[in-house]
Parts: sequence; structure tokens; C-alpha cells
Amino acid sequence: MTTVLDQVSSGRDDGAEVLIDRHWIGTHPQGALILLVLDAPSLDIAELATHDIMLQVLEEAELLADWQVATCAVGFDERFIRGRAQRCRRT
Repeated sequence: MTTVLDQVSSGRDDGAEVLIDRHWIGTHPQGALILLVLDAPSLDIAELATHDIMLQVLEEAELLADWQVATCAVGFDERFIRGRAQRCRRT
């Protein structure tokens, strides 16, 4: 699954580019938890892009052919914004 996520480096929704900054995958007996850190212009666009990215992952990974997305949610974490703002000031 990581290889597929590495290949799906970005998504587009309504002409807005959405980049995958980082991702983590955790597995458990009932499935997997996937965390994506996205660079997107808004939470709405991030949510649509996340759903599209996950559908693409399920489509491209043969081992996941019978899987489905049970939950897809997007949140805002201020730690990533602060880190990004600090990097921008340094450049």
C-alpha cells in the first residue's frame, strides 16, 4: 500500500492542486488506518481529494481489491501550520 501511496503523490479537485506531504499506515485485524498529511487550499478540497486518493489506492493495489473505505474524515492540525510557517520564514 505504501508503494501505491508513494506513486499517488497528488490529487486535483476543482482545478486546485492537492499534494501529499506525508503518510502513515497502520494495520489491525479488521483493516488499516491511513493518515495523510495534505497541502490543500481548504478543508473541503482536502476531504474530496482524500476520498479520491483512497479510491485510487484501492483500485491500484491488487491485495485491496475487496476492501472499501468505511470512514473518510479531514481535520486541521495547527502543528503542521506552525511548522510550515516557520519554514517559509527561513527561506
